[in-house]
Amino acid sequence: MASELEPALRFLEELERNHEPALAAIRSHSFVTSVAGGNAHLEDLRRFSIAEYWYMRGGVKHFALSIVNSPDLEIQRFFNERLSGELEYLSRFRPFMEALGLTDSEMEQQSPPSEALNAVNYLFRLSVEGGAAEKAAAWYLVGRVFSDTCSAMREGLSKHYGVSGEALKYFDIPHVRSERFVNAVARLVTIYGLDQGRKDELEQVAAYILAYEKDFYDSMV
Repeated sequence: MASELEPALRFLEELERNHEPALAAIRSHSFVTSVAGGNAHLEDLRRFSIAEYWYMRGGVKHFALSIVNSPDLEIQRFFNERLSGELEYLSRFRPFMEALGLTDSEMEQQSPPSEALNAVNYLFRLSVEGGAAEKAAAWYLVGRVFSDTCSAMREGLSKHYGVSGEALKYFDIPHVRSERFVNAVARLVTIYGLDQGRKDELEQVAAYILAYEKDFYDSMV
């Protein structure tokens, strides 16, 4: 299995290298560094919480649509795992939300900045129009860079804002760098995305999703 996935694993590494400037712009974004350094205000954190809540709600629908539009059981299993994970994140998000003094009612009544939903709206489009490799590659990149920003923010929230460990569990996202997850993405890329035309499509998807993901952070400042 490992040898079969090797070309796709190399391609995923290449994809990250090709889009490192966009990834770096998100990792070092002023909102992320302000939280990490303890310079963000409570209202900034509340705005982030509201936007993240609605992003996750959109992610749930994206994965559900992706399951419905999957051509075979293997892809359905992949997106079912992602759907289960997103629902778990929503549960883990609650203590952080409550630590900021936000209630379920407030979350439902608040609307995030429109730019905060650009990425998940693009994922909606991929849910219906994109192939398995495009959707998997988009979530692969989003997951990895979000894991990096979460790591930086988690340290800042603990050090400067006194947020409890329970409320910070949401910010721990180890699975996106696990062998199982990476291999699952690589398998879909192997089957559906390694010919040259498809590689070009994946490069385009990477450019779009990372630009839209940066919009999320831009809308926080």
